[in-house]
Amino acid sequence: MAQHLGYKNISKGIRRIDEFIQEVTLIEHIIKNLHIALDEPLSKVIDKLEETKREIAEEIKQKHEEKRKAKEEKRKNFKPFLYCVTQNKIPSTIFVAAITKSYLLKKVSLPVNFNQLSHLKKRAAILKAICEHYDFVQQRWDSKVPAFGEILAYT
Repeated sequence: MAQHLGYKNISKGIRRIDEFIQEVTLIEHIIKNLHIALDEPLSKVIDKLEETKREIAEEIKQKHEEKRKAKEEKRKNFKPFLYCVTQNKIPSTIFVAAITKSYLLKKVSLPVNFNQLSHLKKRAAILKAICEHYDFVQQRWDSKVPAFGEILAYT
């Protein structure tokens, strides 16, 4: 095939053919000589190449649409939350964190309809969630998340 396409260096010709097939790279030399190698009219080869180009474009378009839908689905299912920043990023004793599941205390849920709230209502919901969480931790563990230490901030 490489010889029929006019390549003197067969190895180079094979590399170009592989590139043409696998990476769908339109190499002008191959396009000009492909009809000779296949013993087909030039117009038929060009028509098939155009058809393949349209199919590839359609596949790419479908993949983009699928990605967009997947992102949209993730956004729709996203539940907003606050993260509690503590003195220790890693629990002081992993055993205590595993038994008490104190790592769950570091995630503070926000209302499900949070994204639909106005800016002022979002601020109020965040403040309420922080106050409730901090009061809960303060009452039960003296303002310290077990194995993680004191609460420094909420993000």
